[in-house]
Amino acid sequence: MLDNPNEPVSDLSYFDCIESVMENSKVLGESMAGISQNAKTGDLPAFGECVGVASKALCGLTEAAAQAAYLVGISDPNSQAGHQGLVDPIQFARANQAIQMACQNLVDPGSSPSQVIMG
Repeated sequence: MLDNPNEPVSDLSYFDCIESVMENSKVLGESMAGISQNAKTGDLPAFGECVGVASKALCGLTEAAAQAAYLVGISDPNSQAGHQGLVDPIQFARANQAIQMACQNLVDPGSSPSQVIMG
């Protein structure tokens, strides 16, 4: 999505993007609260479900924000494609891999609590 800033991410209008950002922000906040609560109570299945919901909401936020940025960019005839930002994509890829491994540990009945916590 970010490799080709000259292409739309979805068919959402600008206002649909704003609505999606608002909804996904709400879901992300609720999921983060659930992650915290379930981590405290040790409810690993619910914790894993909250992590999955948070991940999906974060992806939705990213897609809606990218689409909104695209729409803003094409609305100005003088705009140019963006440059790579301050975020390190390699670091994000590593974090993504670590999250996926942690989620696999969460759903693996053979994982001990220390494996789930430590990764």
